Amino acid sequence: QTAQRAVSDIFDVESLGRFYALSDLWGAGHTTRWHNIRFYYNPITGLLEPIAYDTIPLSDWWLEDQLAYPFVNNALFDDPEIKAAYTQELERITNPDYLIDLQNYLEESTDQIQNTLAREYSSVEFTSIWDVLQSRRLMLEKQLHPPKIIRGYATYDPDQKSIRVDLVNLTVLPLQLLE
Repeated sequence: QTAQRAVSDIFDVESLGRFYALSDLWGAGHTTRWHNIRFYYNPITGLLEPIAYDTIPLSDWWLEDQLAYPFVNNALFDDPEIKAAYTQELERITNPDYLIDLQNYLEESTDQIQNTLAREYSSVEFTSIWDVLQSRRLMLEKQLHPPKIIRGYATYDPDQKSIRVDLVNLTVLPLQLLE
């Protein structure tokens, strides 16, 4: 609350990164809102872990085509270690094999639930969650690896005989410049 400690000192970094990445894949940004987010205190690690609650997955309201929606300005997300864990988890879940494995694991139960709902709500046309998730996966993968990630501006100062280079990060994720 007073920002005296880093978020990564209080929260389980990998769990929070996974929570944000899966919220993005499932379009479940509602669960990341301050009034919906819940935590579990792990007595073994002494860290807080997120609990997905009130997610409203795959709702049109939360299906924005951008990374880290709507939590990009969330104080919990504004920690380099959390963003790194989020990015690492996005790399994992945007791999095509992730959704294939998830679908194989869950398909029987999701088909059963969808058939039950279709009988109850015969006037509603149900869309396959796997098509929507695949579309989300592709969007996240594309935004994770955009064609342009930085923009640079150079200014020459003849008095100092120097060049000043200003770089602007075009993504919501942190960048590391290497020599």
